[in-house]
Amino acid sequence: MSSLDNFPIAVKDKSYLKRFGRMFDIAGLSPATVVAFEDNNGGPSSRCIWVIASYRAYRKAWEKAAQAKRVDGLKEFGVGFDIDHLYPRSWTEEVEISTWWLRLWPVFQEVNRSAGAGREKSTFHAGGVARPKGGIIYADDLQWLKIIGHPVGTAANPEFL
Repeated sequence: MSSLDNFPIAVKDKSYLKRFGRMFDIAGLSPATVVAFEDNNGGPSSRCIWVIASYRAYRKAWEKAAQAKRVDGLKEFGVGFDIDHLYPRSWTEEVEISTWWLRLWPVFQEVNRSAGAGREKSTFHAGGVARPKGGIIYADDLQWLKIIGHPVGTAANPEFL
């Protein structure tokens, strides 16, 4: 497995995260629904939040984790960033993983919103959704492009790494 195909974006149970790094509770939030996470590589870019797919207050969770110094604040990334479910929440019910945990990550608003409005929907309807491998879903080209802030293209003309 290369470094590009071993970046988990969804897990069946948060206990799976122990394979990749360490989890931390966030004061004021239930660890049954949200945890801060640092992968084994360390460093600020390895810190993120994981939430149960049905969890809706993910922006507030990111802010609380930033206050606790578990992630960088959204402002630290610059202007024009969203907090994104790297594996789209809209896909979870359709592929029967609505109880899974999803990785949250800061991404450029322009890339995130164009992906959600076009390529994510078309990818799902075309059957190109990443599927679980042993209780884990790893990032593919679409997620990596969002992570690095590169346009994802359109349904008719998708970008690839």
